[in-house]
Amino acid sequence: MRLRRLTSVQKDGVPGVINEAGWGFMTLIDSSLTGSGDAAPINRAFLLARNVETKGYVRSLVDEQNGREDREARIDEYRSHAPLALHESLQRTLGLPIADAPEQAWGDPASWADVRTFGANGGDEADDTVAFQKAIDSGASTVFIPVGKFILDGNVILRGKVTRIIGVRGEWASWRGPRPRASPAACSRSAKTRKS
Repeated sequence: MRLRRLTSVQKDGVPGVINEAGWGFMTLIDSSLTGSGDAAPINRAFLLARNVETKGYVRSLVDEQNGREDREARIDEYRSHAPLALHESLQRTLGLPIADAPEQAWGDPASWADVRTFGANGGDEADDTVAFQKAIDSGASTVFIPVGKFILDGNVILRGKVTRIIGVRGEWASWRGPRPRASPAACSRSAKTRKS
């Protein structure tokens, strides 16, 4: 999640922002968090915060993931994890100004291509690859993936007019059955077995 220019005013000890554990990655930039509780942002995953003002909180930042906290009212820059790089790199951002992303029209949800309309089920073990590709190739600018587990056993190519793919807790996987938890060699053998 990317938040910019967030103004959060909380009461009754509620944190300004909570970045939950799991796959959460939050970028919080040019924001103001005001409250009366213990901590402004609480991080339980991956966080990059830059140019964030906090007011009224006991601690301006609590990073439960890494056991760190900050009591300064201003967060110039904070990152919960070191940057990943294939070469030597800076351990912080360059602090360059960030341009706003261009506005993009959402369009009428009735015009979105729902993968179910094209044959995807999201609740069985059938291959949904063809249905996903048909939704992408439908001419709609938005492809919608609803709640469900979708199996993709082939390649899906993003092309045409698609500018947005929206998923509401929909999963897609390239395997059938339970996810393998064995060694890579065993996974290769079990994948061959499942396909036969």
